[in-house]
Amino acid sequence: MYYYFSRYYFIQVSKLLISFGHVMSDIPTHPITPVPPPQQRPPRIPPQTTDGDTMERLFQALFYRLAIIYARAIPKHIRRLGESSILIMVFILEFLSQRKHFIEIIFF
Repeated sequence: MYYYFSRYYFIQVSKLLISFGHVMSDIPTHPITPVPPPQQRPPRIPPQTTDGDTMERLFQALFYRLAIIYARAIPKHIRRLGESSILIMVFILEFLSQRKHFIEIIFF
């Protein structure tokens, strides 16, 4: 039993592994062909003027122009009355819509 853990055993095993080193080694014996580096493509740069960008700028300019015309042409108290009535109508319609769905869930 002592033989398996002795220094002699380790020396014999190491000699055996060294003698079969070419078989048990991870080092390949055939020449390795070099792999070419991957070709890098230049980054894709989008064109400077696209139709979407032009349409966005046109819409923004028209929107601001109409907002300024609306603010200057209609008096402040009429604007507040109209915008408040629209907001109240939205709340009422939302409430009725939720109530309709609630009633459908309960009774049907």
